[in-house]
Amino acid sequence: MKRILFADDDPLVARIYRDKLADEGFDVAVAEDGVVAMKRLVEFKPDVVVLDLLMPKMNGADVIKFIRQHAELKDTPVIVFSNSLLAALAEPAATEGVEQIPKSTATPGQLIDLIHKALLPKPRAAAAIRLRVATPSAAESPRPPADKAKGTEFRNRVQQEFREHLPRVVSEIRELSKGILEAATAAVELKRVEELGHRVGFLTQTASMAGFNELAQLSSALELMLFHLQEKKTAMTDSCRYTIAAAVAFLTLHLGRFEASQPEAAPVREVLVVDDDLVSTRGIVQALELAKMRVTSIADPLEALERLKQHAYGLVLLDVELPHMNGMVLCEQLRRLDRHRHTPVVFITGHHDSKTRARSILSGGNDFISKPIVPIELTVKVSTLLLQARMDGGKY
Repeated sequence: MKRILFADDDPLVARIYRDKLADEGFDVAVAEDGVVAMKRLVEFKPDVVVLDLLMPKMNGADVIKFIRQHAELKDTPVIVFSNSLLAALAEPAATEGVEQIPKSTATPGQLIDLIHKALLPKPRAAAAIRLRVATPSAAESPRPPADKAKGTEFRNRVQQEFREHLPRVVSEIRELSKGILEAATAAVELKRVEELGHRVGFLTQTASMAGFNELAQLSSALELMLFHLQEKKTAMTDSCRYTIAAAVAFLTLHLGRFEASQPEAAPVREVLVVDDDLVSTRGIVQALELAKMRVTSIADPLEALERLKQHAYGLVLLDVELPHMNGMVLCEQLRRLDRHRHTPVVFITGHHDSKTRARSILSGGNDFISKPIVPIELTVKVSTLLLQARMDGGKY
């Protein structure tokens, strides 16, 4: 019997995957964090390791380095639950020759196929190692009808468990978010950020297994933002606190409205960025493209207005300070266009005074983000507003 070490910090997620893998005939050991994973690796000596990159105490990239430096473990195949936004953390893992499965769209069928693939004999002469990203079309080979029936049964069971745990998850996430705002010190705040990250991580994993892909994508971005803040170990900005609160409020309010879907069914999300700062624009575009959004950037507000007259966008990002026409005037102009009366608009501003922010709302804006921009905060904010617009009856 082949041995699998499954490392994830959420007990329910670990139990669901452990039971599924055991049904497939594997001997499964579970580790709840990176430190425990390293101990179990030495004791259990697994044939394949499955782990989450976002784990407490030691993250997945650290565990991979430990495996590759250990004489008895260095050739062990590794599969990681990754995040498409996690370029900085995933890059070290890429050099170690691991398989990567996107966390927000992962299914047990994909994981089992990757495990069987990892257990195949390796050719003696290996080419340069690269990180391989599993997609539903590439990772899942055609499955027999009996396996498909088992997969449907499993997903239905996970959906049932997900809905049963929903009231508790909503309550915990809201209370932890309030705790962040009420924290008396930076240390207490970071501890609550870590706890909230664990609960949102659970939401990402279970939503993905249950097929709630839009929910999983948003919670995955929020989980990464919380992980980023925890890793930095510095005081949060008010902008970050506001973004977390807005995302949590949206998630907990709409959790019951998300529907199961196929990953490929998600519409393309189109975003227009109007900013004459080329450095800022480059960072914005990179962050949103990592989140699988289609981004158009324009420096001239007059040109942007003409583009808005001709094309419908799912969201518009406007710098407040623009040449020829400031962002607030441009927002007022686009609100007169039928196709953009209800399009979400986010202002990018270096101004922190309440008057500037109040004027941005009065001009028709929905939200704002402060410079210097934290890329993952921007992704969470934009993803939240796009989903909110769709649920309110609009489209991306």
